[in-house]
Amino acid sequence: MIRSGSSTTDRSRFLDALFPLGGRHAWIGTSPPFLAETLNVQHAPNYRMSSMLHGVFDSVWHVETPLSAVSGAAFEIIVDEMIRLLGAQGRLVFRFRETEDLSVINLKQLIGRRLNVFVRVNAEWTIDGEYTIDFAVERQRLPEASDRRWTFAVITQGSKRDMVVRFLESIRSADPGREHEILVWGPLDPAYAPFGVQGTNRVYRDDVAEISRKKNDIADAATHPNLLIAHDRYALNDDFFSGFDAFGYDFDLCAIAQRYEDGTPFPAYCALPGHNLVRTSTVIECTDDKALWPLQYVNGGLLVAKTHTLRQIRFNDILFWCQAEDVELARQFRERGLPPRVNRFSSATTYGIDRHWYSGLHFTLDKKYAAPRQAAGFVPPRFRRRVVDVIGRELRRASRKLVGCFMGSEQDGG
Repeated sequence: MIRSGSSTTDRSRFLDALFPLGGRHAWIGTSPPFLAETLNVQHAPNYRMSSMLHGVFDSVWHVETPLSAVSGAAFEIIVDEMIRLLGAQGRLVFRFRETEDLSVINLKQLIGRRLNVFVRVNAEWTIDGEYTIDFAVERQRLPEASDRRWTFAVITQGSKRDMVVRFLESIRSADPGREHEILVWGPLDPAYAPFGVQGTNRVYRDDVAEISRKKNDIADAATHPNLLIAHDRYALNDDFFSGFDAFGYDFDLCAIAQRYEDGTPFPAYCALPGHNLVRTSTVIECTDDKALWPLQYVNGGLLVAKTHTLRQIRFNDILFWCQAEDVELARQFRERGLPPRVNRFSSATTYGIDRHWYSGLHFTLDKKYAAPRQAAGFVPPRFRRRVVDVIGRELRRASRKLVGCFMGSEQDGG
């Protein structure tokens, strides 16, 4: 049903026809015109509602204020959260105007292409250029959205035995009953045996670092619905499990808070500048968890995903180490209606790296630039100057090396 009108009376008449007669309903705002629970999404971190509200509503309404009032691409996070509030079947109702960021096209792409969801339009109309759309949504694999069981995997080459042991201890100290599965993806060591781990006999190429293929193999091997993949420099903090009890287990791709050994934040919920998957000297630490950059991603050093989703939206096997496999993965998730989320209730510590690790060609820009300009690919002058400085420094360094090599060749008679 597609309608059009041109007055407030028309809007009220069309909207009244959609009001539910029974069930449990969520209203984003403060003044529902029918019996519904009011939700203050705008003030929630990463627009995340209490885990107690996930999967319980028959309908969710974003009508009191238009969805288009949200800056940039953040509407993707709100829509993602609204779907997670629904039970197995339900309705989403939106009111919005088309803007440079939000249109009827990309909203329907976001919802209609979403993985493990079936959608149809119950009703749609425009009044004075403003859309109201009522979507019927059927969610798949809902039981896994509340399952607390984990598979933890650590990728190692065998040279950091003590660090792997620290990772294993951080899991089993909170899991004395060994409810959760641990995979060591690399050479096994007798020191790992007390922690009840499983290994692998997979063989990988020596000439390239097949990091994407390893992570895909881990997803295939995992037996529990929640998957954490970490490199061998991490340990979970004491808040990890309690943090996910608060955040909830309805997620698909998720970052957790990461810290250096001194307790300062380590970039975990990140973005690259611009829109294109090209090499860049900048990693943006996204301290504003209500903004969504075009190349937002979860730092691949430690990422959390639903096992079944990572089996469906896989890492790109032919992207090797330092080829932004984590950025490309996040883009594929967003193409299927699943923006990366962040759980700051849970955390981990990275060892052996200090804050100078992001100096030189690794540095961060954070919340100094407004979200709408971020989403539009705005490149601030300071960033341009920094890139030019870095490129100039690296060119001078390379030039000195080439001169040194040439002089050495002459001295050796080459």
